[in-house]
Formats: sequence, structure tokens, C-alpha cells
Amino acid sequence: MKFWILLVATLGIVLQLAVISPSGTKVNDNLLFWSSHGHDGIWHIAVANELQRTFPPLNPIFAGEKLVNYHFFSDIPLAFINSLTGIPKITLYFHILPVIYSFFLGYFAYKAGKELGRNKLTGLFSVFAVYFIGSFGFIVTLLQNRGVGGESLFWATQVQSSIGNPPQILANIFLLAFTYYLARYLQGGSLQGRVPPCQKLLLTLLPALASASKIYAGLVIYPALLIVAMYRYIATKKTDLLIISVISGLLTLAIYLPFTKSAGSFLIWEPLWYGKRLFLDAGRIGIPNFAFILQHYESLTSIKSYIGLFVKYNFPALLLMIFGNLGVRSLGFLAIPVLFKKNKLISIFLLATAGIAFIIPNLFLQKGVATNTSQTFQYMLLVFGLYFALATSSLFSKIHNLRSKTLFLIVVFALSIPTQIGLLHEFYRRPAFAKISRAELEALSFIKNNYQGNQTILTPPYDRYYEEVGNPTPHIWDWFDTSYVAALSEKQTYFADYEQVDIMGYDYQHRKNIQESIFQTEFDPDMFKQEKINLIYFPKTRAPKTNFSTIPTMKKVYNNSEVEIWEIK
Repeated sequence: MKFWILLVATLGIVLQLAVISPSGTKVNDNLLFWSSHGHDGIWHIAVANELQRTFPPLNPIFAGEKLVNYHFFSDIPLAFINSLTGIPKITLYFHILPVIYSFFLGYFAYKAGKELGRNKLTGLFSVFAVYFIGSFGFIVTLLQNRGVGGESLFWATQVQSSIGNPPQILANIFLLAFTYYLARYLQGGSLQGRVPPCQKLLLTLLPALASASKIYAGLVIYPALLIVAMYRYIATKKTDLLIISVISGLLTLAIYLPFTKSAGSFLIWEPLWYGKRLFLDAGRIGIPNFAFILQHYESLTSIKSYIGLFVKYNFPALLLMIFGNLGVRSLGFLAIPVLFKKNKLISIFLLATAGIAFIIPNLFLQKGVATNTSQTFQYMLLVFGLYFALATSSLFSKIHNLRSKTLFLIVVFALSIPTQIGLLHEFYRRPAFAKISRAELEALSFIKNNYQGNQTILTPPYDRYYEEVGNPTPHIWDWFDTSYVAALSEKQTYFADYEQVDIMGYDYQHRKNIQESIFQTEFDPDMFKQEKINLIYFPKTRAPKTNFSTIPTMKKVYNNSEVEIWEIK
């Protein structure tokens, strides 16, 4: 059994690394990025820079402002290990920390599965679930003649993909760890002798750590824990879980509130939006003329029409999102009554967690990037990964014929892996999404090594309509608006990565106007002092219209084949 656990875990870690570790590597002296790593990974590195500089951190892409509405817990390990060892943050983020995170994801999946099933086989299938099981999206893409794919066709990114999202994978790890320790705590009986003395402390800290990593994790875990605590109190008059819930909740608020501004408005009430888009979007299921059908029902504005819409379309969409996202984890439904009989309290917690994780995105969208609420689906996948492990280990144990056992495993594997194969194909079938050229790396290194303190760098506004011709891997500034200048110069930028700034709720219109006026029109040089801008960095193909050499207060301090850097005297 140990061999199979190590084999599945090793292959799972390698599979996860395959979708992140190619990014952050150099080819022909260009730093390359695949998928969204050139945006998300670079942002985390920029935040880690600020954590090393001051606490509480300032915003690396909105110079001079406190970092708010973003919870940087997942960036602390990156900053700490870099300070301790000197290993470059790029190497840590893309090549070292993913190994550590992937290991602990599998480790706590195994521990939670083994604890719930009381056997190693359940732990093994639990490890298989977090590393290998994908959605049933491949069935839709095959029927649509689009090949094998559809990992997030039903909106949920699968657990394996969380490796590219440090806050998400840490929240997943903490949720699995909490489930394991809660199960041990609630099982009692013969387990009492091996419960660590610090278990209540762990049960208090883990939900807070999950929330600090990803606030959506807190929105799922705390209501579920409170439901269990209330049930336990009503049934047995025991207040232990209520006390743990309250203390842990207060700890989360103490972590969350100081770095939050106007947090009450980050969710948008938009019930059943994902289900509607599932049928509207051609890249998903895409029912022909569904827009007209939807418009017809909603125009009637009667209770009967809304019921008809729900029965004919919304309810089927919800079922598709449940079973489509779960994939072969749907076998876990078989284990729900079995576990409920064995341990009612842990079952209530798991079912409440899965239910809340499904309900939140089906009621709300997020301001900024609307579909970010879909990330909560992943907690449902984690829970049903455990139920899948319970059901599958039970079924497997009841099969006594070796050939039948082998056939059973082949079927489970065949239904699990297609979307992950499709994801890898999508990842590797094309060149890197973005690059930072050698010339830019040298220019950013010049700023890093020659300027101390809180310098503010002005960069060109992002132009979504600009496109380099004949370049399969565009420069990062052409690909998307990112934090790359702040990350690699280790200085703050005046205004960059508008999407991230918007998500955090900053009023950025003034800075956007200043940035555009400096690069696209004539401007008053006094603007630099007013806005506390010290340096201007730009690729030569994105040079400003004004000739800076005619301005006495400006001095060119760096020039290479691709980049100019100007200093404000």
C-alpha cells in the first residue's frame, strides 16, 4: 500500500508542476510565462517585495497607498524564504514552493481520507481525487467535436489547477487539514489517546489561516462550522465547538479588517448567473437561441413564467454544474448516508461545506472580475473528493476478482483523467503566452541595483489594441497589463495592472488620466512632482509623444536596444 500511495502522490505532484514550473524559466535569455502566470505570479512577487520592505505593506502597483482588500498571507512564505535564503523569488514561486504546496495538498488529503474511512485505501483514493480527477467537461467537448478538454466548462476550475493560485491551494490545504483534525476530534473513542494536546488550537487556527489565504474559504468554513457547533450544543449541550468558532472567527476579523476597505460591496447579487451563461456561451454548452428563450421568459414577469424558466433551464443547469464539475467524484453520493450513520457531526460539516460552496457562486458575482466567485466551487470538489474516496474504497474492497478490480480501476481512471490531459494539451500546444526580454530584464535590474528607497516608476498605459506583428510570444506589456515592472525592479509603480487595482476597489481614474496625458499628449512637467513620480520606464515602441530631452528637469539614465529610463531631477 505504501508503494501505491507514494506512486500516486509522486505522479500527482509531477502533474501539478507541469502546469506551473515551465513558467519563470529562461529560453534564449527571455523570461517566459504560460497561462495566466505572467499576470498572477508576477503580482504575488510584487507583493512579496512590499512585505520585505514594510509592514503593513503598500500597494506595489498603486504607489504610496496602503494595500487593502487583498489578503497577502500566501505571499508571506515567498517573502520570508527569499529573505532567509536569498533564492530568487521567481525560482521560489514557480519551481520550489509549488512542490511544497503540492506535497501538503496530497498529504492532508491522505490524512483526511484515512481518518474518515479508518483505512489506508480511502486515504489513497483521496490522494488520487485531489491530483487526478477532472470534470465531465470532456464529454461536452467531444460531442461538440472540439476534442478532449473542458476542464472548467461547468465553471469550476479543478483542484489540480489551484497550483497556479497560491491563495487557493493554501486554502485547500488548510480546509483538508481542518477536516482531518475535526474528524479526529469528533471521532473520539479509541482515538482519544492519539489526539495531540494542541488540537483545539489547531481547530481554532486553521479556519483563520484558510480565510487569511482566501476570504471565500472563510465564507464557506465558518457557516459550516457554526452549523455543526449549534447542532452539537443542542444535542449534547457541549460548547467546545461554539467556543472554537467564536475565537477563530474573531481571529479572522482581526486579520481581515485592518486590511479591508469598503468590504461590504465586493459581492454582486446575481442569482443563477452561471447557469444562464452555461447555456448562453458557445464555448460551454451553448443552446441555440437560448438568449431569445431567456428574454421571452423574463419579459413575462409572472410567477408562472419564472417557475417555467427554473424548471426547464435553471434547475437542469444546476444539476449539470453539480455532476459536471464533480465528474467521477459523483460516486461520493453513495458514501453520504454511510458516513452520516458513522459520524453525524463530521457529515454535517462536510455537507454544509459543500452546500455553501455551491450556493455562494449561484447567488453572487464579484466586483472587478465577476467570475471569481466560481472559485468557491473548489471547496465542494474537495469535500466530494473525500466522499469519492470513501465510496470507491468500499466498492473496491467488495470486489474479490482481480480482473474485476482492475477493470473497476481502469473505468474510474478513464473517467477521471481526460480533462487533465486536455489541460496539458492546451498548455503545451502553443508557445509561451508572454515574455520579458533580456533587454528589459537588464533595464529592470538597473533600477533595482541603482535606486534605493520608495522610488515611484511611471510606466506606459496598457494598450489592448496594440499588437506586435509576427511574434508568437509577445512582450509581457503587449500581452496584458501586469505588475512586472514593480516585481522585477522591486519598486512601486504609479499605476499598473488596472484589473488588479479595480478588484481591490481603488479609485484609479485620476492616475489613469495622468498616465495617459504624459504618454499620449503634451503635459505640464510639474505634474511629476505633484504626483511624486521619480522615474519613467518605457519600451521604445511605447515611447511618449513628448520629447523628454527638451524638459530641463528630466535626465535619461538608462538606454538599451529596447528600453529607456528617465529620472526626474
